Amino acid sequence: MDSVHAERFLIDPPTLENLGFRWYVSGDSNRNATVTVAFREQGDSKWQEALPMLRIYHEIINQDYGPYRVGNLFAGSVLFLKPATQYEVKFTMDDPDGGAPTEPKIVSVATRGEPVAPSGDEIHATSRTSLMAAYAKAKPGDVILLHAGIYDGPFQFDKSGEPDKPIVFRGAGDGEAILQADGSGGNSRIVSIAGTDHLMFEDLTFRNAHTAIYSGKPGSAGITVRRCRMHDVVSGINTQAEDSREWYIADNEIVGINRTWYPRPEVDYMSPAHTGVNVYGRGHVVCYNRLSHFSDALAISNFGVPVEDVERHCVAIDFYGNDLSWAQDDTLETDYGCHNVRVYRNRCYNTHTGNSKGSKGDILLMPKSRMPSFGTPFGTSYRSKTNLRLRLDLNGEVVKFELALVLVPCGIIGA
Repeated sequence: MDSVHAERFLIDPPTLENLGFRWYVSGDSNRNATVTVAFREQGDSKWQEALPMLRIYHEIINQDYGPYRVGNLFAGSVLFLKPATQYEVKFTMDDPDGGAPTEPKIVSVATRGEPVAPSGDEIHATSRTSLMAAYAKAKPGDVILLHAGIYDGPFQFDKSGEPDKPIVFRGAGDGEAILQADGSGGNSRIVSIAGTDHLMFEDLTFRNAHTAIYSGKPGSAGITVRRCRMHDVVSGINTQAEDSREWYIADNEIVGINRTWYPRPEVDYMSPAHTGVNVYGRGHVVCYNRLSHFSDALAISNFGVPVEDVERHCVAIDFYGNDLSWAQDDTLETDYGCHNVRVYRNRCYNTHTGNSKGSKGDILLMPKSRMPSFGTPFGTSYRSKTNLRLRLDLNGEVVKFELALVLVPCGIIGA
């Protein structure tokens, strides 16, 4: 059937600067339908043009590792918006073969604001024992102040805050508050929060562990990690659950245990350190961090084939403003994301691969891997990459060289 028929319309979880949308359809087997997009701040009279939605039609992804067929839909983002601002977005579908709605679809949606620490009761901690006692006492909106000293983990935090009242763990400001485990050689985690929501970690040091902060299934929502330092870890921050959502990871310094980025091992290239920040789920923002000495600096988790429920797909992920270096595999890896993954204004240097993002094409990524991404669009813009190790095969002769500088002012295009 060549005529298009509009079906389910989804608004992805908003982030601070971007809004993502998916419009599922049936028909349009000749793929000539289009959706144009315009937006305006609530109360403005003038519409501004945005990028049109990308047409996605049952493409088969990940053919080398396990085929996955994407849906029949349009997907796209409105980019570079103001945080905590209400917008109207207008979608106009058209198809020369007929069937498109006669009127535009207009939705009202707000970008997210930067998480704000609450001003609840302050509870003081000076040791592991007093920290766990403070946490047991804390209620949503309270702030636990960790005074200078060493707090031996691991810590299992299983009590949640509330959306506007997270429980805050914050360095008291009288010296370094250090949370640690038993070293990077085992499987120790300093903080585990699987299934716990709305916690905030600020101005703390995490060290000597396999993983500093971990959330596995069933996932966690509304986690903020801000102005922290992590070092001597195999992995820094890791959430691998499809139901994790709306994490905010900003202004942190995270350092792994890899001693060099070159040469890249041919086999065990994801060790001894693994990934600095590794996320899966929806609506995550990772911005203004400095990550170094990992195999992958910043990545979407290798989750595998997405779950069947499209509302639980890995969408609306923003990586921007990060300084990423000394990565013996990739400084950025967006494999295994689904739709509306936005990557921009990152600095990537001293790395084997600047950005690994496997898909079927039409996106400017230099260089590019063959790993899977389970849908589109993905976008990159304004990224500089320096000191990339490249290999070229010229008439059967392998030539190795280092690329001093690649500047990519590439805009946002579909993949």
